[in-house]
Amino acid sequence: YGFWDREFPLKKPRNVYRIAVLGDSVMAEGRYPKEIFPRQLERFLNSSRCDAQHRFETMNFGVPGYNTTQEVETFRTKVLKFHPDAVIVTYVLNDPYPYLAISQSGFKHTRVLGYLISRIRLEYFFRVKFSNELENAFTKLYSDHKSWDGVVVRGFDDLEKIAGNAHVPVVVVIFPLIMDFHAPWVNKIHKKVADESLRHGFYTLDLLPSYEKYKLKELRTEGEITHPNKLGHKIAAEQTVEKMKNVWGCKK
Repeated sequence: YGFWDREFPLKKPRNVYRIAVLGDSVMAEGRYPKEIFPRQLERFLNSSRCDAQHRFETMNFGVPGYNTTQEVETFRTKVLKFHPDAVIVTYVLNDPYPYLAISQSGFKHTRVLGYLISRIRLEYFFRVKFSNELENAFTKLYSDHKSWDGVVVRGFDDLEKIAGNAHVPVVVVIFPLIMDFHAPWVNKIHKKVADESLRHGFYTLDLLPSYEKYKLKELRTEGEITHPNKLGHKIAAEQTVEKMKNVWGCKK
């Protein structure tokens, strides 16, 4: 069906618990496809004494450049055909981009943001040259009505209705950028996203507290701030199992 994963039959096998994962390029990671979040999550769930009556199956619907509304449209038009038992939205801080996957024109501040977060060599550039510009760009992105309300809030509104009608629980996992985790503006944006997710009744997991325990160089893919490495994906999978263990019948 053209998505970033192995092929799955539309008809869900018996005794399988299907989890659909929505996301952008963080999920469509070609450098270590067996170690990205959905694959590690599936392995953890199937080896962690979770719901012995079912085998867990994660389906990766990540598309590079997609934002929240595009991911929700994927859920509506594609994912529901596979009869998922749960859906995970992997949220990255650049998700309010207005249709980045379709057009690079966008708004001025989103073009600036795209430039700033593309393959920056952190040790040399980021702390010295780009920290103020990056903060300004993200602040504008999250205060812009067309990006925050038009992309994120609208996407969550639609997902609440669509998933609710299909009786599919929603989990939002917030992935930090691999940068200064303690910057006040970073924490402010994470809280804004988490509060909006909770307002819609979604299970909400913010990975920022877990990532803060590590050094940047331990989590980042070389030269990037948007894509965590294998360890970053592993932490996300472990924390998701911990967050959802009661819902999914997992034991310690």
